[in-house]
Amino acid sequence: DRDVLAAALAGERLAAAPVGADPLRPPARVCPAPRYAAMEEHFAAVGCAEAGTAMMSGTAALQVNLDAGPCAGWSERVSLAHQLGPTLVAVAACSPLAGGRPTGWVSQRQQVWGDLDQARCGPLLGGADPAGEWAEYALTAPVMLVRDPDGGGAAHVRDRVRFADWVTGAVPLGGRA
Repeated sequence: DRDVLAAALAGERLAAAPVGADPLRPPARVCPAPRYAAMEEHFAAVGCAEAGTAMMSGTAALQVNLDAGPCAGWSERVSLAHQLGPTLVAVAACSPLAGGRPTGWVSQRQQVWGDLDQARCGPLLGGADPAGEWAEYALTAPVMLVRDPDGGGAAHVRDRVRFADWVTGAVPLGGRA
């Protein structure tokens, strides 16, 4: 796969770089999609505009999804994943630059994610009930945007409204519950 990708990029005079954050360009949103405009406004409203823009426009990641397996042992497996987290961050620490300058971080990408709104993207704590903890986390996460039911855009959410409050109808967003 890597060879096919490298050849395709080379045909366009491009190449892949093994970094987790753009080392040269200053962060600036380029995607015009309504979702990204809403994200930009939301992150600014909750106090992490710089990190939000950097995450959207200058970081890359490989997301690994693992099956939770049988209910017996969930807590132990989630705990182990949390223990492995720092090692996995260190293994992928390959982005010491931003805007052409050293950041003081070996992983600028991790620094950006650490500066984002932790109510939306912070780690779970690895308690005795991972499924319940995840459900609680999801229900208390602030809503960032509500898609237009006609597919024409998204209502931007600038205030902290818990997902549970929108889903139950306690706080209508985008003109609807």
